[in-house]
Amino acid sequence: MLTGSCYWDNEETLYGSSTCNTTSVTYSLDVAPLFNSNCNSCHSTQSAASLGGNVVLDNYKSVLIYANNGHLMGSLNQKQGYFAMPLGGAKLTACQLQTIQTWIDNGALYN
Repeated sequence: MLTGSCYWDNEETLYGSSTCNTTSVTYSLDVAPLFNSNCNSCHSTQSAASLGGNVVLDNYKSVLIYANNGHLMGSLNQKQGYFAMPLGGAKLTACQLQTIQTWIDNGALYN
């Protein structure tokens, strides 16, 4: 008997990316656009109450709360004890996660 299965990781997740540049990460140019394209359909001010568990990620002040308490990266890295995000979607790429982590590590500035 022969069985098979599908494996759905992308190349960047498996092998990393040589084009991920995190030397000068900013909130406005790097982090906010990631939230706009991956999170804010559920976590905007308008939709968070009905779709996003009241977690708002469409403005710096709200993102900073979750960045500082560890919940942001816990959820995005899909760690045990956190709600895996994006819910029902593919995990962010290694480069996207590193971009957000670098921003946090550099003080989570409003820049």
